[in-house]
Amino acid sequence: MGDSNPRTNNSLGIQMDWFKEILPYFCNISSTESLGLPLVRPYFEILNVNETVHNFEQGVNFAVVGATALDTDFLEQMGHYNEFTNYSLRIQVDWFKGMLSPLCNTASGNFPIGCLPTYLTFYEGSDESEYDPSTGCLTWLNKFSEYHNEQLQIKLSQIRSLHPHANIIYGDVYSATLQLYQSPKQFGTTSL
Repeated sequence: MGDSNPRTNNSLGIQMDWFKEILPYFCNISSTESLGLPLVRPYFEILNVNETVHNFEQGVNFAVVGATALDTDFLEQMGHYNEFTNYSLRIQVDWFKGMLSPLCNTASGNFPIGCLPTYLTFYEGSDESEYDPSTGCLTWLNKFSEYHNEQLQIKLSQIRSLHPHANIIYGDVYSATLQLYQSPKQFGTTSL
């Protein structure tokens, strides 16, 4: 996901074969090929030939040339126009989510909602004891998310017992997201 070079072929019909020919002279994008690894097929290519989801054994590339992290509507309000594509990271994530449901049953837990700007603004207060000193997040809301996730895992365990042949996957988005708040520098930003 994200921005990508034309090797992805998710350029929405923009033919950039000439770019593919000269790109290896500027950087080594063929390293996967030189190692004998297959290229990951672009989402649009798979979509255009109406393949079933079972043909994704080597993965799917959701990246689009020139894609932005923020939606184009938001960027245009700020005076920034992307003439290459109107596909943002949010749209790429939506494509990915659309691929998940036919492939597996995933039960996603809750985020650390005490870290969300909406709740931090709405419940803003001067009592420092309500905030986690390592993240700045509201501890009582994060405890509520933890409780929700614990209850979800209990129910999933019960469902697994009733249906032992079903593949039920718990997505721990809480722990993964909390790492971003605990160590933002590790993920390339100074704060969230």
